[in-house]
Amino acid sequence: MTMDAPTLDVDEGCGDPAPAYDSRADTLFHARRVGQLLDQLIKELIDRGRSHDYSKTQPPEVATFDEFTPKLTSATYGSPEYEANRVAMGSGLTAHYANNAHHPEHHDRGVLGMTLVDLAEMLADWRASTERHADGNLARSLRTNRERFNIPTGLYDVLVNTARHLGWIEPDDLPETQVDVEPAGIDPARFIEVMTANGFPESGHRSGGYVRFDWPESAPTGSVRVWVDVAAPEYEEMTGATLRELQNAAEAGRRAQAVLDALSEARPR
Repeated sequence: MTMDAPTLDVDEGCGDPAPAYDSRADTLFHARRVGQLLDQLIKELIDRGRSHDYSKTQPPEVATFDEFTPKLTSATYGSPEYEANRVAMGSGLTAHYANNAHHPEHHDRGVLGMTLVDLAEMLADWRASTERHADGNLARSLRTNRERFNIPTGLYDVLVNTARHLGWIEPDDLPETQVDVEPAGIDPARFIEVMTANGFPESGHRSGGYVRFDWPESAPTGSVRVWVDVAAPEYEEMTGATLRELQNAAEAGRRAQAVLDALSEARPR
């Protein structure tokens, strides 16, 4: 007897499509994993907060800080007086740097050798240190430390953004962006023109050498020089130093930024 082959009725459900992928479970699993990794970072930050500067309370650091802390806090951060006291701390300060990774001096590569944890503790340290000075100002400290530690523009902007986000500096304390302007190709006549146009008063000159401008009112003290002899061997080096002064300006940020913007726009493409 011959058996007929069985037939399939597609209406019985055998051909139903597979259920559509629902991404929510994977997304929640990923979010939980990110939270676990952030907890690891948070724990280290908490540990750093609890142990911050503990080495200062122990030999050989404690005697040095007993002597110099009052001298440092009574001086303006970054001033010649402050720097003279810092240098005089000698081996006690050297030991402190060696014991604490939140200091750029701890690392062979300075700030570029630091971790995000080191940088976070460093920024908090700078903020808290301003509270120990009668004239402490984090915006000014950021500007000073950018030059002192040779902080690259991108990393400097991250530190400024973080300080602004946390309310440690005011939104207009520092320029929103830092413009990198190279000294090569800058026309000294144009440089002088935009300095004058942006409120920098001319205060003197050396024939064939430079034109000196004072900072505007409520800006850094001293003066800034615009070098005019483009053929001089030191022209690019000295012009670069002037540009860095403008880039690091906090109180005069808006005026300095306007000068840099104008010079950047005027350069040949």
